[in-house]
Amino acid sequence: MKTFTSHSSYEKISNKADEELNLQSDSTDFTERNSFSQYITWQLVWLSLKAFFVTSYIIIIILYLWGRDCNLCLLGQEAIYNDPPILYEDVKFQRTGFHDLAHTHRTMYEGRPNVKNNDAWARLMSVGVVSISETENRKLLNSSARSQRHPQEYVVELEVFHQLHCLKSLRQQLWDYEDAKPGEASPTQRQNHFDHCIDYLRQAIMCHGDLTPITFEWNTEIDGYIAHHGTLHKCRSFDAIFDWAEERNTAGITVDGKHENKELSTKNAN
Repeated sequence: MKTFTSHSSYEKISNKADEELNLQSDSTDFTERNSFSQYITWQLVWLSLKAFFVTSYIIIIILYLWGRDCNLCLLGQEAIYNDPPILYEDVKFQRTGFHDLAHTHRTMYEGRPNVKNNDAWARLMSVGVVSISETENRKLLNSSARSQRHPQEYVVELEVFHQLHCLKSLRQQLWDYEDAKPGEASPTQRQNHFDHCIDYLRQAIMCHGDLTPITFEWNTEIDGYIAHHGTLHKCRSFDAIFDWAEERNTAGITVDGKHENKELSTKNAN
C-alpha cells in the first residue's frame, strides 16, 4: 500500500520554505536599506565638505579683494609700483634744536652748514627720480615722460625726495639768505623757491596728518609744560625706500638740480 503525504504535512513543509524565503527577503531588504542609508550619509558628508570648502574659498577671495582695495585706498598712486618698498618700523624721534636744552648731540643734518652735514644732505638728494615700466606708467592718472636715456622706461619723481629737497632749500635759505652766491639763482628766484617750499611742505604735512601723540611734562621751574618730542612713531623704512630708489635711478636725473621759474625771470627782465 502506498503511503501518501498528508495535506497537513505538505502545508508544514511549504510554510517552512516560505519562512526561509521571507527571512532571506528581509535580510536583503535590510542590507539594501543599510547600504542606501550609508550612501545618503556619505553624500551628506561630501556635500557638507564641499559647501565648507567653497564657502571658505569665497571668504578668502572676498578678504583678499577687500584687503587689496583697502591698500589701494591707503596708498593711492603709490600703488602703481610692481615692487613698492613699503616696510614699517618703530622710530623714536630725536629731541633736537631748542627742544634739547643742552643740545650737545646734534643729528647729522643739523647745524651751520659744514662739510659733514652738507654731505649728509647731499646723499639724501643723490636719488629721487626713478624709472618706471610701461605697465606702471599706464596705472598713473597722468602718464609721465619717457626716459631720454632709456626710451622704453618712464621717469617720475618721488614725493618724499621732493619734500626733502624743499627742506634742504629752506635750510640753505636760513643760513645764507641775504645775498645769492656766484652762480646761484637771483634773490627773487630764491624767495619764490623759498615760498614754494614752505607751502609745499605745509600740504605734505596736512596730507599725511600724523596723529602720533606728543606727551607733556609739567615743569615747576618754568611753571609750564615741556613737550616730549622723542616719541615713538610707526614709520616707513627710509633705508628700504632709498635703496629701492637708488636701484631704479637709471635716468641720470637728480631731485636737487637747478630750479628756476622761467616766467619769473622773463617778467623781471622786462
